[in-house]
Amino acid sequence: MSKRNLGLIIFLVFLFLATWGNPASATNLEHYGNNSLQATITKLDANHPEVIRAQQYDFKLMETTQDPYTKDMTSLKWVTRTQMASSTTGIKYCTVAYEFQLANYIAIWDATPFRRTTIGAPGEVMYHRVEISRSNFVQIYARNARVSEQAIEDALAREDIIHVRAYIKIYNDKNGNNQDDPGEEVSMIMGNENEIDTKASMFPYENRQDMHSRFQQVLIHPQGKPVPDFFSTPEGSTQWQESYKTCAKRYSGKSGTQIKVPITLRNSGAAGTTSLGASWWGSGWSNPVIPVQNVFVPEGGSKAFTFTVTVPAQGQEIRLVFCCNIDGNSPANEVNRDNNLTVIEVTSNGLPGTPPGSADDSKVGYIAVVPCTKTIFTGDYYDFKAHYHKPEGSSVEVTEQSTWEVSNSSVAKLETKKGRVKALKPGTLVLSATYKGMTGTADVTVIDEPLPPPPNYSPKADFSISNPSPVEGEKVYFWDESTHEGERYGESIISWEWTIKGQPGSSSQNTEATWNEVGTYSITLRVEDQDGDSDSCTKSVVVGPALPAAVIQVDPRAVILGRKVNINGDQSTAANGRTIKWDEMQWEFIKPNGTKVTFTGRYPTPDRVTTNSLINQTGIWKVRLKVKDSDNNESEWAEDIFTVYPDNRPQARFWSITETLRYSYENNEIIIRDLSTSGNPDAALGDEISARDWTLYYDSNNNGVFTDPEDEIILPGQVKSAQIIQQSGNDPNPKIRFYKTGLYKLELSVTESYLDGWDNTLKPGLSANTNSMPEAEKTTMVINIAPTVAFDIKKKTPVDILFAADYTVTDSKYGNLQSSQAGFINGLEGGFIEPEVGMERAVEGDMTLILDEPTPFSHEHWAIEGPYYKNLRTTNEPSWRNIQSGYHNSFSGFAFENFHINIYTGEILSGFLSAPSFNSYVYTGYTRASNDPKDINIVGKTKNNKFTITAERNLFKVLNGFGQIVTSQDVPGSNAREV
Repeated sequence: MSKRNLGLIIFLVFLFLATWGNPASATNLEHYGNNSLQATITKLDANHPEVIRAQQYDFKLMETTQDPYTKDMTSLKWVTRTQMASSTTGIKYCTVAYEFQLANYIAIWDATPFRRTTIGAPGEVMYHRVEISRSNFVQIYARNARVSEQAIEDALAREDIIHVRAYIKIYNDKNGNNQDDPGEEVSMIMGNENEIDTKASMFPYENRQDMHSRFQQVLIHPQGKPVPDFFSTPEGSTQWQESYKTCAKRYSGKSGTQIKVPITLRNSGAAGTTSLGASWWGSGWSNPVIPVQNVFVPEGGSKAFTFTVTVPAQGQEIRLVFCCNIDGNSPANEVNRDNNLTVIEVTSNGLPGTPPGSADDSKVGYIAVVPCTKTIFTGDYYDFKAHYHKPEGSSVEVTEQSTWEVSNSSVAKLETKKGRVKALKPGTLVLSATYKGMTGTADVTVIDEPLPPPPNYSPKADFSISNPSPVEGEKVYFWDESTHEGERYGESIISWEWTIKGQPGSSSQNTEATWNEVGTYSITLRVEDQDGDSDSCTKSVVVGPALPAAVIQVDPRAVILGRKVNINGDQSTAANGRTIKWDEMQWEFIKPNGTKVTFTGRYPTPDRVTTNSLINQTGIWKVRLKVKDSDNNESEWAEDIFTVYPDNRPQARFWSITETLRYSYENNEIIIRDLSTSGNPDAALGDEISARDWTLYYDSNNNGVFTDPEDEIILPGQVKSAQIIQQSGNDPNPKIRFYKTGLYKLELSVTESYLDGWDNTLKPGLSANTNSMPEAEKTTMVINIAPTVAFDIKKKTPVDILFAADYTVTDSKYGNLQSSQAGFINGLEGGFIEPEVGMERAVEGDMTLILDEPTPFSHEHWAIEGPYYKNLRTTNEPSWRNIQSGYHNSFSGFAFENFHINIYTGEILSGFLSAPSFNSYVYTGYTRASNDPKDINIVGKTKNNKFTITAERNLFKVLNGFGQIVTSQDVPGSNAREV
């Protein structure tokens, strides 16, 4: 191939997107690409009926439109679905051209202009109707094949299927412009549908199905083929007339002599074959005058015949019936069967003329015009004769004695000379001669002078070979490319005979052969037309040795740098019993940066060390392989690609509400939604998050900083100001219960893992945390429910309270304690409690007496039957206190049990928790002597080590048994002060 042609192929590969199966090749693009079909493009919306119908067939619906009467194909159309790639760069594909094959004829539609005008946004889906007209197909097919357009019309009528194939380019869109720019090509599907699953294996299933939809077989006549319309006409006529059913033309001769009868078989419909014969009227077809024969007539064509007929004896049937489509069987689907009969009259009177018409003719004789039928060219003259036939059988010319008339003087006129007629214009008329009351007639037809008959041409045999230099076992196709110069005159090739050395012969128009031995083989094609003219053509095929086939296997095709990838050529094969030389395999690896690494041997990536030293760059790799068989025959280079991605860190992120209520309100808790991912494409390549570590921070002093010494760090399983509840150690949606109001911040750390293909074990991967996540998305404010303005009348519960202070409290401090009673009393009253409060200060040595012995201060106050609480102490858990529960029994003493109580929820559990070295004692107020379930216990607190009596927010609880009823909110911490 010349450099010029090679450059043209490369240009067309980048310019066209082609669809092809067999015999698709770059040669077809080179040969036919400059004569591109022209399509009408119409953009459709997603709800268009044609789009909805195409969706039902997965857009694999190319179809023809047909003329409703003739059934001729009028156009070929289909609906395309174009989806722009969602990413701006990366591996993409596009259709460059479509190829349409009708029998041996090829036409290309260049899809490049259409594709370059349908660029949309990433991910956008567009729909278009593409329609190519019949006339455009006929023009391009004829131009490419160098045949007449009538030959293409005949093929469209004769063939059933148009094969559609595509050229699909796979390219690496480096600049993100959705165009296959020079240098971006990865591979090309050259119209072979089988290449999709190998060359396009990196695309998802739905993309490969989209490529398959571009390979179709389109029915040319989905509603049935066009049908022919056969009829016959006599000499001088081109159109059938209704009168032909009784008499189309008359011929006369002496009985027993032979005359020539010209008949033309015509077809005004689609090309087809019909039967033609002739028989005397009423005699049937058992012994026809003209034997029945099958005749092929092209669309709009004709076949001329001249038959020899013997003139019958006087008085026998004189009507000869020419009939096509005999018995309605050839063909059965003819458009019009009413015009299948043409009647020719043949008389036996010695001279041409009208036969006797009545019994009286035998007494007076009759007049005959000679000839009885005549065709005259426009502008010509013709002299007719009139003969009087006497009763005894003799005749005499009476031309000059007769009176002449024409039935249509606009077609022909009489001249001065008797019997002379001048033809004026095409048409028909009846010429009559009258003599002594007797009249004879002749049928006259005027036509324009026809062109001279066409010459007789012979066919020219020729054929093409799919591959003149095949290898052993390769199938070779032979396509008839014979021509016939007489096609425009109705001549055509009707038979093909193939003689192939070393192979059986064939009578098909196209054939194939396979040779299993090296050598030179001759192929001869002999063609013959309907006239018996023939021609032959001989060519040779040189069969070479079958080369081994290199096959590359890459698993996986997409891998993270440093992970296992297996590359081998184990599926490579040798032909005819030969074997592959495995240790002499030649490998080439083209890195993403364009550098090349070569390797000789069977396996280029046998272990982790070798693989990591070879596959050491991210990007798209190309791998090539050439193998050698035991006879040292080398294969072609096989190519494949795979992609190496960097190991990306996971993305840690979650969602949480920014404001909520405490758990004490209807057991309120929140659910965290983990939004962390392993990234793209790491997740698709096997990475998954295997560890999630949640940490909650509590801003105890509400200063917006979570690192103060008094701030809390809460891990899953710990119960502090809040609690993280997980279903598992890797729970993506943990729950959080908040026990205190204030600001909290949640942090998350994630670690991914992957299955190591080398030892089939799970290995930890990279980690990430939410440090960079916006603070506002990580914090949650826990609030109280806003108060509702309302009132109700409720009965207040009477309570008697005694505050006891130990003997270490000074007079001034004790006075301050007394003065702070008002706030506490107000809080109780606001909680529907009616207190009676007293205070008592112990002297040194009297503390036990206050706690354990009743006093006359209020007899009813100390007559207790029931439990109470004392000695509330802080613990190492901020939300829990140790407490003792006492029970006074008939003034005889107290019994104690140890518990710890949650000061936010009221939950009480058995036993003491660990506590700091100092104690915070609580002296209790006792319930009055009553079994009323509304009676309550009130808990207060004194910190002895600071000599301060204080009331702590949310510490005072109103309890009924072990359950919380009311929390006094009106004893604020601001009342605490040094005394």
